[in-house]
Amino acid sequence: MAKTINSGVMYSLSKGKLKPIKVCYDMKVGVGAESFYFQLSAKRGIKLFKDKQNARMSFTRQNKAHKYRLAPKVFSKDVLTVFLPMHFEMLMQKGNDRFDLSSYFYKGSAWGYVTEHAKVLEKREKKPSDEEIYSLRNKLRRILPRCLFNDIHRYNLGFIGKKLVNIDFGRLSSN
Repeated sequence: MAKTINSGVMYSLSKGKLKPIKVCYDMKVGVGAESFYFQLSAKRGIKLFKDKQNARMSFTRQNKAHKYRLAPKVFSKDVLTVFLPMHFEMLMQKGNDRFDLSSYFYKGSAWGYVTEHAKVLEKREKKPSDEEIYSLRNKLRRILPRCLFNDIHRYNLGFIGKKLVNIDFGRLSSN
């Protein structure tokens, strides 16, 4: 799930201006079925999707869940349009783990939002109990009644401090 990359820069479009987003040396990359997560600092990361509709849906659901302390905080005011320069795409393809971002993102553009970084469990760490996971899923279903959250598992969960939170609000995980 979490892979390490070297440093690089991507750009967000805000109010007609490109703003650099630096991805720091040896930060983690989360690779999911619908999105990529790039850790920007110890406390923040950016979640990127290949289509704006899924980014908007995830953004809205995560914002609502955060109000109940069931998800990481969303720092972006709205969904961002993000551009990944060619050198960044090439950078992601180095090493044993190859991420073909050029085929994942349409012409190097993506949509996403800046979110609070949650610590994701590594394979060797003890996972939360089934009761904790079941409780989290039921709370999420109450506040987002149209979502089933049947895909809650150790790789879609994280911790903010000692608080268990859901980190995946995409179409596949929530519906």
